[in-house]
Amino acid sequence: MKWIKKVKSNKGVMGTDIVVSLVVLTLFAGVIASLFADVFFQNVSIRMNALATNYAIKILEDTDKMSYIDVTQEQMNKNLTNKYGISSNYNVTVKVENYSDMVSNKKDIIKIITVTVKYTLKDQPYTYTVKKLKIREM
Repeated sequence: MKWIKKVKSNKGVMGTDIVVSLVVLTLFAGVIASLFADVFFQNVSIRMNALATNYAIKILEDTDKMSYIDVTQEQMNKNLTNKYGISSNYNVTVKVENYSDMVSNKKDIIKIITVTVKYTLKDQPYTYTVKKLKIREM
């Protein structure tokens, strides 16, 4: 009954009220900061994946412009970083395989091009891989 009379007496804010409000504010601030950090890292993850996809698409589009004979593993990996402006955060490799090497008694008319882009975010490695067929022009 005494505490009801103290509250009703309108003497102002008590010290415990301030402490309780600061504790509640601190809890909510921590939760909100954690949510902002998660949203930020999701945004960075999406942007890095989009950039990895962009690098792979640029490389594969260039293979369409090249003749079948020029599409070799050495040629594709030559000056890869300078030609496409690949950031140092990404590791890009291009692998070119002849389909005729995989299947016996087939003519050399198809090559399988595999572009692999690797990057790391928050100490976790990510890999983006795309494959494309290059068919000899007749």
